[in-house]
Amino acid sequence: LFLGLIAFMFGNGGSGILRGEGDMKRAMYAMIVSVTLNAILDPIFIYVLGFGSAGASMATIFSALGSASVILYWILIKKDTYVNVNLREFKFDSKIAKDILKVGIPASMDMFMMSVAVSLYLVFISTIGGEYGIASFTSGQRLYLFAIMPLTAIGSAVSAVSGSAFGAKNGDYLSRAHLYGVKFGIAFGTAVTIILVAFAPQLATLFAYTEETAVLVPEITRFLRIASLCLPLTGAGMTSSFLYQGMGKGTMSLMWTIIREVIFTVTATYTLGIALGWGLVGIWTGLALGRTLASILNFAFARYTIRKVRAKFGT
Repeated sequence: LFLGLIAFMFGNGGSGILRGEGDMKRAMYAMIVSVTLNAILDPIFIYVLGFGSAGASMATIFSALGSASVILYWILIKKDTYVNVNLREFKFDSKIAKDILKVGIPASMDMFMMSVAVSLYLVFISTIGGEYGIASFTSGQRLYLFAIMPLTAIGSAVSAVSGSAFGAKNGDYLSRAHLYGVKFGIAFGTAVTIILVAFAPQLATLFAYTEETAVLVPEITRFLRIASLCLPLTGAGMTSSFLYQGMGKGTMSLMWTIIREVIFTVTATYTLGIALGWGLVGIWTGLALGRTLASILNFAFARYTIRKVRAKFGT
């Protein structure tokens, strides 16, 4: 996978250009190409060619190359994007590089801090529920991560629009873009929560369909019904974090990831699950409570930041 990082770099960079131009449709097409190729190549490399787990990595790399090739064709050959990329005229600009790193490095640290938080959750869960708790959490977490994909998509759109508004020094447009994103985030978060709560038992069986794993269904169901309660307000919090990235304030976005996952949620899960002795229910409740409280504060701080920006721009 590390050998294929250049494919991910070109693919993600090109996709970022498309999203920045507001061309979400073609960015989605490129993602579909990657997912489709991966689904086709996985069984070929793993089973037909007999590469096993290494084959899965190869399939992932070739899928990323396919997606990157499509994007680079649009940008470098077809040249039908607003951004005109001419490699011959490229000149290194330290200011542009600095602006990219100001957002890129904190964004990569976002993922690291999320991993740290999840590692701590696993320690708490293992202490309380052992392998049963770990299996329930990891299975439920996959569904949870799938559920927040619409919120991430909305946040990415807000990042692109807010970046345009901030660059144009249009504080009113920046404010309205944020509020629209928050409203959509809350609406989608509420809809997803209703689905997860209503169909939790059926969804749990997707990961516990054998006789050996059927015992996990009640706990996965409980996880989905409790942990998903934070999703409506998480929509507001995630949108606010993406707003900071659009404004070029990557460090602020990282700060709120640390506040949400490490300070609020880790503290809540430990307090309810271990200190107060609520067990796994306490862990699931802590996940929902910590993220909800942090999202409320994140939204409030985002509105405060926007007011300061509007005063500065005079719009």
